[in-house]
Amino acid sequence: MSRRNDSKERAISPVIGSVLLIAIVVIVMATFGAQVLTSGIYEAQPEAELVFDEDSETKITIGVKRASGLVESETTVRVQETGDEQSWVDGGGESGEINPGDTVSYDDESELSLDEGNTIQVISSDTLIDDYELKNSY
Repeated sequence: MSRRNDSKERAISPVIGSVLLIAIVVIVMATFGAQVLTSGIYEAQPEAELVFDEDSETKITIGVKRASGLVESETTVRVQETGDEQSWVDGGGESGEINPGDTVSYDDESELSLDEGNTIQVISSDTLIDDYELKNSY
């Protein structure tokens, strides 16, 4: 009879061992995941809040209300329908960063097809920052 009791008690031991092993693996993986996500491997995407202002007949001006991670050399303005692109031309600031208060204007002499209904896209580091549908032609 003592054998029957031993077999029942022994069955509990592997279950407890398995549960402890799974718990240890989960804790180690959670710690590793937290380290990887906070170690700087992940780069924040550039973002901004832009204001588009159309002068009735001469130009469109894009102003920056809020910006994070935007760099002039990596930012372009594109017309979605035609694929025309032109770099962000600000001319101010030595850092090359785009900051709140910066503006850029495009008119009929720019390389962009600024026709009524076309969509202007501001793109930085292959990320769409904002877009705007033109109400007038330039």
